[in-house]
Amino acid sequence: RSQIGQAVSPQSPVPDLRSSNSDLRAPRADIGASRAWTAAGAFVVLVMGEMLFLGHLASLPPRGQVGVRLAADGLNPVELPVFLGTEWIGRRTEVTAAERAILPPDTGYSRKDYAAVSNSAQRVFFSIVLSGRDRSSIHRPELCVVGQGWTIQAVSEHRFSTPGRVPGGFPATVLHVRREVQTPRGVVVVPQLIVYSFVGGDTIERTYWRRLARDAWNRVFHARADRWAYVLMQTDAREGEAAALARMQTVLDQTRPAFEKPPGSTK
Repeated sequence: RSQIGQAVSPQSPVPDLRSSNSDLRAPRADIGASRAWTAAGAFVVLVMGEMLFLGHLASLPPRGQVGVRLAADGLNPVELPVFLGTEWIGRRTEVTAAERAILPPDTGYSRKDYAAVSNSAQRVFFSIVLSGRDRSSIHRPELCVVGQGWTIQAVSEHRFSTPGRVPGGFPATVLHVRREVQTPRGVVVVPQLIVYSFVGGDTIERTYWRRLARDAWNRVFHARADRWAYVLMQTDAREGEAAALARMQTVLDQTRPAFEKPPGSTK
């Protein structure tokens, strides 16, 4: 009995396991921290390497493709035709000083204000802005539209038909806009449609964000920087949106063969 009592006696010293457990946990904590720092360092190196690569690529002349025909100077898109058959006539619209001040100097332009011969009130403004080495040549169209005093009421998709060309049509974003105009008869609400697309070397993107994603993919994985063409049409919609889209379809049908390169063309 005395031996058993001694074995479990309260006065008997009990070994302290906490210090040994903490000694075991310390190396494990050091290993975990080391792995975390290693992973963080690898991530930072990867990000910095990608930034340096993209910066170097952006500093090079564009080595990608161009989705539109070029003028003789190699900078601007080809001049849009003056006459579209016998039904439309185009007047050249100059680029404003404000636009040239905001956009990079290697940005290209080609634009016409088309009017129907039978009714000069039926007009379609057609513009091509071609990016250069700096991707800021093309920005989100909605920002410019609002800055010009238009109110965007709705945004929709539309696919213009392309008879005799590549299947799939010409996808575009449609901005349904309006603006109040002061006239001798009072304030008049003017509705219009603004349609835009982005034409790359081998694709047509309908939205600004899809263009950004495609451009980033080409730059990172193909070391390719296309010169994107921002194609825009604008027309009055007081006679109805169906009539407005039909006018733009007519103008696009007769301008597209002039500015767009045939599939597979490298010139």
